[in-house]
Amino acid sequence: MRNLLLLGLLLVRQDGEEIVLRFKYSEGDKERYSIDTRESVKLSIKEGRQESKRAWADTWSSTLKVHCTKAEEEKFHITVSSVNFQLKSEEDVNGDLWTFEMKEGAAKMTSKKQGVIFDTNRKQDEKAGKKFLERFGFWDIKEEKEDVLLHPQGVITPNIDEMFEGTVGDTLFPILLPPDGVCVGDEWARTMSVHDVGPLYLAKGQEAKVKYKIEKFEGKGFKREAAISLTYDLEIADCDAELMDYRDTEPVKVRITKLKQHVSIWNRVGVETGKLNSTTLDALITGEFKATDPRTKKEATVKIETTVSGTMLPER
Repeated sequence: MRNLLLLGLLLVRQDGEEIVLRFKYSEGDKERYSIDTRESVKLSIKEGRQESKRAWADTWSSTLKVHCTKAEEEKFHITVSSVNFQLKSEEDVNGDLWTFEMKEGAAKMTSKKQGVIFDTNRKQDEKAGKKFLERFGFWDIKEEKEDVLLHPQGVITPNIDEMFEGTVGDTLFPILLPPDGVCVGDEWARTMSVHDVGPLYLAKGQEAKVKYKIEKFEGKGFKREAAISLTYDLEIADCDAELMDYRDTEPVKVRITKLKQHVSIWNRVGVETGKLNSTTLDALITGEFKATDPRTKKEATVKIETTVSGTMLPER
């Protein structure tokens, strides 16, 4: 009986153990993370009395490189770069499969029925291809490096461009670690500015309250890790935005009537190693907006449903 009581006290103490989570780097440390994202977009379009539907699927990937050049007690000097970017979008257009691709500074669009629409590598209708590169070129990041300071909670200064859904420039990864020691079930929050919601890019950032929670601790020793959930809900009304439509070289300006986004991200961080072990993302966007067709100049009411999923995994 006494042994069972001692065992029970030990288990309670372990479950209630406070753990301080911090990112850790040593001078010379190098990390590579593979980022893969998938997006499915469905549109229901009403223009006057006519109604139509559109749907397309996007996949994009890149590699995030991190190199610690100097380690101090409360901050790490690191270089961050994003390479190997690839984007592919497919849409069924009246029974014809259209494909748009970007890779290494080149753009290509093909139709299953019509063949190649443009291909900047082969200099086929290069003018149209260059317009797409100008419009979507900010995604095609090559070996561009940013020198930043990484703080142990994950904040970086100065801010860098968004590299993954959930990261908004002031954290290296899609997570901000808790300020104090935490136990299973502990929560904390922050406010961040959201600029893109699925295929819609907002003219003005919208504030969202992000909630974090320690879901569990798993493993032992250097394999021990914290599973941390991140969730936020965003509601938008009467906001200007741009629809990222790959079939139009000119931006499609829209006015959001109402829009809801729910985001859920699951992060795993090494307790002893202080490294990100994995990130998984799921998001759902539903809403309605007014759009003006850049070709016909006619206004339409559009209902949207978008699902997004993705992973960020270290190449270790």
